[in-house]
Amino acid sequence: MASGFDPGARDATDDRWFGGDGAGAMGGPVTADTVIMAGAVFPIVSGIAETIGTLPLEIIRRDGSAGEDYPYAESLCDGPNPLMTSDEFWSTFAFNTVLRGRAYAEPIIHSSTELELWPLSPVRLVEDHGERTFGVDYFYEDGRSRRFRQGELLTGSGISTDGVYSVVPWKTARLAIDMANTLEAFGRAFFKNGARPSGVLSTEQTLTEPALERLKNQFNGNFAGVLNAGKVPILEASLKYLPITNNNVDNQYLELRRNAVREVARNWRYPLHMLGESESDEDTEQRALEFVKYVIRPWTGRIEKAIGRDLMTPAQRRVYRAKFDLDGLLRGDSATQWRNAVLARTASLASANELRVGWFDLPRIEEDWADDPRTPLNSNRAADTTSGGMTSPQDRTDA
Repeated sequence: MASGFDPGARDATDDRWFGGDGAGAMGGPVTADTVIMAGAVFPIVSGIAETIGTLPLEIIRRDGSAGEDYPYAESLCDGPNPLMTSDEFWSTFAFNTVLRGRAYAEPIIHSSTELELWPLSPVRLVEDHGERTFGVDYFYEDGRSRRFRQGELLTGSGISTDGVYSVVPWKTARLAIDMANTLEAFGRAFFKNGARPSGVLSTEQTLTEPALERLKNQFNGNFAGVLNAGKVPILEASLKYLPITNNNVDNQYLELRRNAVREVARNWRYPLHMLGESESDEDTEQRALEFVKYVIRPWTGRIEKAIGRDLMTPAQRRVYRAKFDLDGLLRGDSATQWRNAVLARTASLASANELRVGWFDLPRIEEDWADDPRTPLNSNRAADTTSGGMTSPQDRTDA
């Protein structure tokens, strides 16, 4: 934006929408670094990020074959940099993307086949958005700074209303997060005071200044602390202690906390059964598949397209594409996996080695027929590779 231009709060995703510095229930401004301490935010964001990080990343050709000849395939899929494994790097990249709506990594090219990817700390960068362009000023730990232009970084982003500013889920869920923090602060204070209900001191007489001063000295200025701690105060001037009769059950404290978790999870479309808030265990497998399709798939799709946009030339994009392998998450339980494997093999959709290696992590069968999905299941070579035995005369392969 132009210097000095401030259109005001655009919508509820803008911090200025809430007024002032947006201080929350726990005090201080509400930022990505503070909301992560809210009860449900870290399990949600880390659950999505770690799931993405553990998925195998592959470079494949547009025709579906392996793209191992892509120059930087090994760097992207196995070791983005000397200090991080692929799981650690992509978990970090996804974590910042899911939490902050934006993540950056600096590519360092050493040769035509050697590439390093280093994640940039979000607290050390300043974004500068222009009209259909953007730049990033990054400040290194040694005091250096660098201006990155568009196309010089691997950039991950979330959904946006204008293609520039990502709609950050924690900002849309800000009121629910503030409510969750308020409930946690209340619970802490409640149990810190001996889990006793607060009360009031009442009298029909007028307290004199000396009597009021004696009460303050007796309680050391902490009326609630003494009364809630179960101590016996000495009251004068017909003072009576009237306890507040409502309790956590009346206040629906637990129900409010559950509802706050649901509201936070809804903004990330995160399934409640993964937060321990599901009402029943029915259709758990179906909900797990929905998590992959409607939560993980959109985020991985964005990262895959970002890799193609930022780390491939136009000519390479016409040949290769990046792909996170979601098959392992979509196969269901063991019984379902075995049934699907039989169906895939029977329909000649997958070879024996594809199923053994890709699905069940078993060693390959070093035979030509094991790599051909069209090999019939009743052939003598598939039935008995060692002896070449026949199941029926028509199965002879040497005829």
